Amino acid sequence: AHGIEAVLRLAVPRSDVDFTVRESGRVLLRLQRGEGAAVREERAAQALGSEVAGKLLPFEATVRGIRAHGLAASPSVEHSSVRAVWLFVNGRAVRDRQLGHAVLRAYGEVMPHGRFPAALVFVEVPPSEVDVNVHPAKAEVRLADPRAAYEAIAAGLRSVLAPGVFVALESQAASRPTGTYASVERTGLRAAESAGPPLAVASAIAPELLQPSRYFASLRYLGQLHRTYLVCEGRAGLVLIDQHAAHERMNYQRLRRAAHDRGPRAQPLLVPHLVQLSPATASSLGGSIPALETIGIEVEPFGNGTAAIKALPALLSHLPAAKLSGLLADVVEELALHGKGESAAQIEDALLARAACHASVRAHDDLADGEARALLAALDDTDYGARCAHGRPVVAEVGVPEIEKRFGRDYDVRRGLLE
Repeated sequence: AHGIEAVLRLAVPRSDVDFTVRESGRVLLRLQRGEGAAVREERAAQALGSEVAGKLLPFEATVRGIRAHGLAASPSVEHSSVRAVWLFVNGRAVRDRQLGHAVLRAYGEVMPHGRFPAALVFVEVPPSEVDVNVHPAKAEVRLADPRAAYEAIAAGLRSVLAPGVFVALESQAASRPTGTYASVERTGLRAAESAGPPLAVASAIAPELLQPSRYFASLRYLGQLHRTYLVCEGRAGLVLIDQHAAHERMNYQRLRRAAHDRGPRAQPLLVPHLVQLSPATASSLGGSIPALETIGIEVEPFGNGTAAIKALPALLSHLPAAKLSGLLADVVEELALHGKGESAAQIEDALLARAACHASVRAHDDLADGEARALLAALDDTDYGARCAHGRPVVAEVGVPEIEKRFGRDYDVRRGLLE
């Protein structure tokens, strides 16, 4: 296995070369040289696993002369480690913590905590700006401008992850009826997936997929399921949307934008809210005040286990006093989970995600038709709208071919068997 992986790390950037691995006369791996989407996807599937087939999106960005490009797998393909993130600098497979962090940071918006993405990332640097002699095995490099490489990777991945392009990609894959099926968002119900030519490079993807699509606005809203999921009809079939996750993502983006626009200032309340805190929260509150101010929450201890909230972001100002103690407890607890090694931006994002959760509609809340439709329309204008602030899926699809199969109406498959 280690030998095959070593060969794949040589083969992935060199699609113009044939590669064959034999053991005792038996062929273990054979990769034909060629050009185009099929070759790139075949090698990506060999490297990252067959589950990425049909779920890869090309990305590209250039920052200060350093070009980053590659194939990003849909967030529905997730792993327990970073083993499926492959990095290459000028065609050489490398290990680099900073470049790897750029990938994880970009996917952090759409992956659950503790789960990791799959991606092939190629960084092209002028030879005079890279030192390849810093590791005996040549597995590490030193860049003259590592920050530019970091920013190029982040910008390239963000261009395909933020608009939710992968939702439209998987929707199209799910709408092609064949005899094979693959999950759109790990629902347990599997939507049909095409066995046709794979989608791997820009030339193989429909132009409309490379632009932010109005995916959610195109859905026909049907109603609520268990007052928790919005049920819609889409091109691929039945679409279920988690109303809390969707609203949480929208509120998270609004809170983060407000925090950046506002700076350290918060919106003062006319009358401070007094809230009762648990002993654990009250004891930790003093050290949490500076971090809370960065997200627009101004609070101070008021004695006897209480606290006075003096300012809140506008999005949280409607919360009743009974819920504010829970909000404070959650954000203080979130702050305690993060160590000193994490950046201020990461801690701020985590606090904003917790706050967004409290500002959002809950499971089992009734939504009027107008409210549900407004939420769907707003998701199209929200970065990373297909995932909540904690990386959980917002949307799942059950394709028409799967529904027809369950009702015995898969005529296309039957007709193929009879012909």
